[in-house]
Amino acid sequence: MKLLTLFPTDVYVQEINIIPLDDIILKMSVTEPSRKVTNMGGWQSNDALHEHKAFSKLVDAVSICFLSIGEKYRYEKKCGITNMWANVNRYRDYNKAHIHTGTQWSFVYYVKVPDDSGNLVFVDPRIRRISSAHEGVNESYDNPFTHDLYVVTPLPGTLVFFPSYLEHYVEGNSNDIPRISISGNIKVGV
Repeated sequence: MKLLTLFPTDVYVQEINIIPLDDIILKMSVTEPSRKVTNMGGWQSNDALHEHKAFSKLVDAVSICFLSIGEKYRYEKKCGITNMWANVNRYRDYNKAHIHTGTQWSFVYYVKVPDDSGNLVFVDPRIRRISSAHEGVNESYDNPFTHDLYVVTPLPGTLVFFPSYLEHYVEGNSNDIPRISISGNIKVGV
């Protein structure tokens, strides 16, 4: 029997050297207003951090890691970060479900991740699959056919790339210590 794996959604996870940015981001969260795009109670910086000198090592790391993704998909045009912002989620703060429009890839880099500070949750984009009944099927999180959520428990230094159309959200922070991450978008043909 021939197997056809249709409509796969690739997510890439890479551990990189931890780039110490938590102090810079925490100072920004006190002095700059929040964009509040998807944060519920949290803080989001302006989305031009990729142009900020203090974040240049992270921009370089993201660009280098993304090269293999660009090669796999045979992108002929240059790919580049179009925007990048910091997120600070304190106790009970979370990010509601959303996608990133106008771009092909998104990423998140985990700067500071205390225990129980909220997982990254991806939602199966195949809405027709979600609407079909799976009665009598053993739910297994190792089998993408039997579950409609995938949870990434982040660690400091984790870099995650995912297609921008992939709906995702961040669970609430159950810790008194802030959770700090940096998100951004990558566009083909910049």
